[in-house]
Amino acid sequence: MKKLLLVLSLLFSIGAFARTSEEIRAEKTLEVYYKGGYDYRMGTNQVGFSYFLNARNLLGARVGAASSDGERQTNITVDYKYFLSNSFYVAPEVFYLNTVEDEAWFLTPFFKQSTVKYTSMGAGFRIGNQWSGEHFSFGVDWVGIGRRLGTFHKDSDVVNNTTVTVLNLTLAFHF
Repeated sequence: MKKLLLVLSLLFSIGAFARTSEEIRAEKTLEVYYKGGYDYRMGTNQVGFSYFLNARNLLGARVGAASSDGERQTNITVDYKYFLSNSFYVAPEVFYLNTVEDEAWFLTPFFKQSTVKYTSMGAGFRIGNQWSGEHFSFGVDWVGIGRRLGTFHKDSDVVNNTTVTVLNLTLAFHF
């Protein structure tokens, strides 16, 4: 019985020695990461870095690219991530997109659409969680929405000005 109590007390005390993500972030300076998922209305792969202003505030930049069925996109983004709690954050951002996409992208499976090429800039907002270990962290942008504020070099007047982010996964190394 004593051995069982000892094992149970050790199991329950492990959490007392574990550090929170916020405590770990407080000791970090820089983070480099890979981000992949549905971003700016396309499946995008991105790499970036963030500078830790403190445990709750990160300033970052990333670049990315996407290509699928003749559509393609490159992006450059600057974001500010503010942690409201241990792992939950809100992240406003500004972005630059160079895009080639179908005019009516939601009808593409049913009708052959012409493509539109354009360059745009905009601003967005996303929410997510990021859990930190000593050297690595894992995160997800649950949902985000953005708005193109300026569209340049477009070859059509049919451009959807809303961007959407859903389930963007992040794997980061921080030091």
